[in-house]
Amino acid sequence: MCGLYAARRLAAAGVRVTVIEKLPRVGGLAASMERDGVHYDLGVKHLHAHDGEIFKDIQSLMGDDLLPVELNAKIRFGKQFRKYPLKLADLLGGIPPWTIAWLFGGLSIQQVLNNFSKAAPENAEAALIRLYGGPLYRYFFRDFTHRYWGIPPTELSATFVSRKMPRLGAVDLLKQFFARLGAKSSYNTDVENALAEETLYYSRQGAIAIPRRLRETIESDGGTVITGASVTGLKVAGGGSGGAGKAVRQVVYQDSGGEHTLDCDHVINTIPLPHLIRLMDPPCSPEVADSASQLRFRPIVVYGLLVKRRGILGALYVYYRSRMFHRIAEPTESGLDSKLPGHGVLLVECTCSRDDPVWNDSAEARDRLFKDLVAEGVVSRDEVVAMHHQRTEFGYPLFALGFEEHHDRVAEFVNSVPNLDSVGRQGAFCYPNMHETMRQGADAVDQFLK
Repeated sequence: MCGLYAARRLAAAGVRVTVIEKLPRVGGLAASMERDGVHYDLGVKHLHAHDGEIFKDIQSLMGDDLLPVELNAKIRFGKQFRKYPLKLADLLGGIPPWTIAWLFGGLSIQQVLNNFSKAAPENAEAALIRLYGGPLYRYFFRDFTHRYWGIPPTELSATFVSRKMPRLGAVDLLKQFFARLGAKSSYNTDVENALAEETLYYSRQGAIAIPRRLRETIESDGGTVITGASVTGLKVAGGGSGGAGKAVRQVVYQDSGGEHTLDCDHVINTIPLPHLIRLMDPPCSPEVADSASQLRFRPIVVYGLLVKRRGILGALYVYYRSRMFHRIAEPTESGLDSKLPGHGVLLVECTCSRDDPVWNDSAEARDRLFKDLVAEGVVSRDEVVAMHHQRTEFGYPLFALGFEEHHDRVAEFVNSVPNLDSVGRQGAFCYPNMHETMRQGADAVDQFLK
């Protein structure tokens, strides 16, 4: 989405632009798998209206095909499903009084202790305890975070908490109360309260409808979009005294027709940052190459299920804290056309590693998946008409302990090449939503045009 939106802006400005896409379809993480006319998104993908300029532009492109849908998210918490983000009543309901006293007693004590702690937390565990206290961290965050990311919170950077981990809205209200009493943490985190009440936007064709429309506008404005093509090299020339004149002069890519070379004035990159560094010709320094290799991603697998039932979840999506899947979405509740009356689509998301059985869609993984789905009362095996497996190696940047030093070294190198920008979730190694990643593309174009 970042690259497509950048290309839209460039083509509309009369700049000759070429998009090179590795997959046979555009959209990246917002692409969809199509089977028998039904689209299965690569996880939950809705458009927020927070960026007014971006939203109005997409709205003008999509017209009536941009469907408003009220946010309705839930989380499996204890023995019940509760509205997400958790409100105070949801957090307290169904939890034994002694457990509540333990959780909020720990929070109260931690808020006082925070006044005496000025040092930055050394890892994600310390940061979460600083925010919520030890009991609530152990009760709500520790095990789920370990399972979701594949490493314990002690091996995650504290930066992760401020960039990715959503807050508990119920607890934030209590923390505001403590702050008024003078117990305010010296550790500041600016992460948004996740999923505030709002209207989201979707399409009957799924998330891929927006990238498809962007491609059409790029090509109608004279741009070129090449799919099924892998970039194999970025040729850098210049670089005299002090590096003056160094710039990417050519992009080399491979498709079914062989190898091709494009001369260029500017490159906006959205492929994973470690891959970008490996493409540089001549090669980067060993220090930069080593730092790039330290930047890791958490893969995602999504099972798309066509089910002989609608209204399965009673929500747009539901989070689970103790199953092999971490979230299930029902895009037919957002307006997706399932092509069969009375049938719904489920997207079952799992984070994993590349040696996990779920990555390779093994029989063992499918069996475990169905056992968890049945145990949660989601679907039975005989209700599932079709099941499709899709995956991406570069789902979430992994903010492992110490990643900042490596990221800064790589970013410094990229910034030293004046006609190279690296943006988007993979290209900038960050966590933007759909509107935020399009904003990154737009900002890169604005800087180029200046």
